[in-house]
Amino acid sequence: MWQGWGFFQNVDVTSDVNEVLWKHIIADPTFSYVGTYEGGYTYATGVWRSEPISLMNNNISYINAAGRELIVKQIKNLSGETFTFNEFKQRDVRDAQALTRSASVAADKVLRLPPPILIKVD
Repeated sequence: MWQGWGFFQNVDVTSDVNEVLWKHIIADPTFSYVGTYEGGYTYATGVWRSEPISLMNNNISYINAAGRELIVKQIKNLSGETFTFNEFKQRDVRDAQALTRSASVAADKVLRLPPPILIKVD
């Protein structure tokens, strides 16, 4: 339901690379590091994300490719501009420094928060 309203487009409940919401990114050789990695939306299992690490895992300064695309789409939408994947791909910058720093940071499972509770208000 929430994904139908545009929320949580950076996670999926399938690991099938032909079905996930970011399958078009996986299909592009520029993004060879994008795939399906279990654990997302505060769940350790049953939910998949596009990269092994991101700011949502251990608070590093790195947004995964699917998240970066969603941010650019929203900015383009709000500014009345047209989003194209090719333009995104040409302008996208993957911050390797954040990835290097994150290699030594381990997620502390004891500190995990419970899943958020979303309430539909009519």
